[in-house]
This record gives sequence, structure tokens and C-alpha cells, in this order.
Amino acid sequence: FFSSQNDLEIPGGGESFDQLCDRSMNALEQIAKKHKGERVIVVTHGGVLRAIYMRITQASAAGKLLNASVNVVHFRDDETWIIDSWSDVSHLSSVGFLQRGFDGDARP
Repeated sequence: FFSSQNDLEIPGGGESFDQLCDRSMNALEQIAKKHKGERVIVVTHGGVLRAIYMRITQASAAGKLLNASVNVVHFRDDETWIIDSWSDVSHLSSVGFLQRGFDGDARP
């Protein structure tokens, strides 16, 4: 179920997209604060990545997000976020996965 209304209550106890955004950013901020000054890898699915991107950039849409992409964000000392890179799949080119997995269309 997907709605263009981000705050729409989902029947049966589901979460709205706004709630997903809040939950995702809260979790990411807890991880960043717990591991301040460290490099941390977080693995998640596309819905959470889109929510994080939209909250950091204040964009209304996240654009194309490729499977197995690497996304790098930084939590700054002033507790704001910056995106260093997004939807990077260059690591897949050396093994031929870009051509086989995306029909050669690996453009974000």
C-alpha cells in the first residue's frame, strides 16, 4: 500500500511514510551518536534509504535507487547530516553485475 499522502494512517496498525521517516532517522541518529568519530556500516532496504534521503535533503522524492548501491552520509558535529555519495554502484562494474543485473542501465 502506497499513498501520496505521507501522513496517511495505515489501517491495521501499519505506519505512514512520515512515521517510517521518523523511525529511520531516529535509529540512524542513535547509531551516529553512539559511534561518534567512527565509521559505521548500516545495511537496510530501499524504503528506509529513500526515507533517509528525503529527510536529509528535504526533497519530495528520492529518485532512482539501485540495488546493492553504496550510500555515504555523515553526521556532523552540529548534529546535521550531509550526503557524501548516493546510489553508487561503481563497485559492481569490475564483476560485471551492472550489465547482467541492470541490463546495462545502472544510471541513478
